[in-house]
Amino acid sequence: MKHYPKAYEDLFSLGKAMEAEVFEAADFSDEEYVATFREFIKDYYSQMFYQAICFLWLEKQLVVRGKRRIGRKFQGRYHDLAWRRFMTLHVGYDAALVSRSSTVSLTSTIAATLFPYFFEKNPLKEPELFQWPYKHVQLDFFQFVYQMSNWKEMLDYAEEMHMPIHHFKNWAVNYALCYNDEQGEDIYKIGANSEKVIYIQRPDRNVARHADSLEKMYESKKAETDSDDTQPSP
Repeated sequence: MKHYPKAYEDLFSLGKAMEAEVFEAADFSDEEYVATFREFIKDYYSQMFYQAICFLWLEKQLVVRGKRRIGRKFQGRYHDLAWRRFMTLHVGYDAALVSRSSTVSLTSTIAATLFPYFFEKNPLKEPELFQWPYKHVQLDFFQFVYQMSNWKEMLDYAEEMHMPIHHFKNWAVNYALCYNDEQGEDIYKIGANSEKVIYIQRPDRNVARHADSLEKMYESKKAETDSDDTQPSP
């Protein structure tokens, strides 16, 4: 991965006033409070990711009239209705709160790259195969760069350098804008979603429509299997 010199001003800064501000914890020493919160949030993100993987896997097990629910949205009016009826009438819960969460959406974009065996293994029976692969970097790092073509290299570098999140964001913004300059066009821009979460965007990609990497992987493997089945026996 190319490393660009610092060319752009930091967009994410705590500010001198905030950096100098003294905080106190109600029931901890200051050091214990920071360490406890850090370990809690890392564990929370990891659990969120694993639970999202399990939800995606279970969701994609449903077959309606011979058609498997591989994509996450707009599977056809009948199929989408059947999914909602299955959840509410048989499972007994409305899955919308989970299925529409940003965690599940983000996880669906990364799962195929991290777990090429997704459809061959069961995360509920073999959870060790479906864990978040980083110790320091968490989903908030990925959320900021997930539309960039080399997001994995960026996460690997952030893990190696043990970057705090605001340092990572400033480094990633500098990288994206320097890359734009090198290419002579605005491939990446800094934007925000409807929830006002800021991240690096790539406008030329219809990420919303093609976000589910698992759908692409399944269709590719299915095509290979169908091709093998049509080959004459030796």
